[in-house]
Amino acid sequence: MATYPDSGPYVPEPTFEAWLEKHGFPETYVSIFDWGKEQLQQEYDLNFNIWDEAEYKHEELTKEYDKQHMARLEYMRANGIEQWSNLDSISQKQHIEQKDHFMDTISEINQERKRLKNDASVARRLLPLIAGVLEGTYQNYEKICLDERLTHRPGVLGLGSFWESIGPLRDKNWTVERRQRDSK
Repeated sequence: MATYPDSGPYVPEPTFEAWLEKHGFPETYVSIFDWGKEQLQQEYDLNFNIWDEAEYKHEELTKEYDKQHMARLEYMRANGIEQWSNLDSISQKQHIEQKDHFMDTISEINQERKRLKNDASVARRLLPLIAGVLEGTYQNYEKICLDERLTHRPGVLGLGSFWESIGPLRDKNWTVERRQRDSK
């Protein structure tokens, strides 16, 4: 049986603005409950596209990383290099330059993958809030607080219709699917 630390009583943020800040959501969302369906749908689509595209590009860069990593290992094997540090900086300069090229390329790929993962995470975290307002589950901040209060203590809730009665921010079953893409 799982045990959970006592997190104490649920204490909501005093204002929606404070709640947005606590969760790292944009200040511009302070008026989200007053947005029309069209604006909500546009915001949802924008964030969905950012998330979906960032995830896709991250996957593509991961494949490129793997390719570069394997090329580096193959280069080392083909040239009898066990450790880059064993190379002589004068007589094996071309190998050191090739190592630097591999390392620079891999570093650039990793930096871009990290940026994309962050972009995807930020956009993905916004989707349940926007969806909840768009579908009418969250008509105001009080409904968000109610859902948070109901789900505050992990392990005390049952399954079934309970999870269907709360909004997407706290619903552990809420998910969003990425677009299908043609395989290359």
